[in-house]
Amino acid sequence: MSFACIYVPNFLLQALLYVESTLRDHSLAILDGHLSLPRIIALEEKARRAGVTLGMPQDHAELLGVTLRRRSFDAEKKLHQKLIKCALDFSPLVEDIAFSSHSSSNISANNHRGNWILLDLHGTERAHGSLKIISQKIKKRANQIGLHCNIGIAANPDTAIFAARGFSGVTIISPGCEAEQLKNLSVNLLNLIPDHQKIFFLWGIK
Repeated sequence: MSFACIYVPNFLLQALLYVESTLRDHSLAILDGHLSLPRIIALEEKARRAGVTLGMPQDHAELLGVTLRRRSFDAEKKLHQKLIKCALDFSPLVEDIAFSSHSSSNISANNHRGNWILLDLHGTERAHGSLKIISQKIKKRANQIGLHCNIGIAANPDTAIFAARGFSGVTIISPGCEAEQLKNLSVNLLNLIPDHQKIFFLWGIK
């Protein structure tokens, strides 16, 4: 049995660019928060090089000459629906495990937050080919709808998710190779609660 995870990094930014494609060449940063004091919650590389940082107030970012937009929950919903449809083209068993219209109280988490879908690939090889071929087809279909994504494929769902979130492009992990291939990934992928983060830090586990 195999599972695939389609992971869309920096989802907030990709969602906005999905509905405002003319901004793709801009130094773009996304705002959210209280109307009286919106702050940067996501940004692309050109905006970062211009000096924009996560949590920066809107008035400070405006001085750096970057393009600013408010977060679009509607755009995020539309793009997520496209992601689900993409997944259903390859498997009838799809688990939606990441989407929520939560607030931006945790700025750091929002900027790195992606959006991901889990697929059960059991039996799909007959229709779509080997796991390598399936992963290439999924990535091609995602690219066609304007999604930059990572794909992880493994024998269990957690490994597929960690592979997609931890590595760029397509990663296929064979059974028995999970520990070897995942061992250098950051423990931040585990979404540890603060108490566990402190314990891991004290133990020197990264």
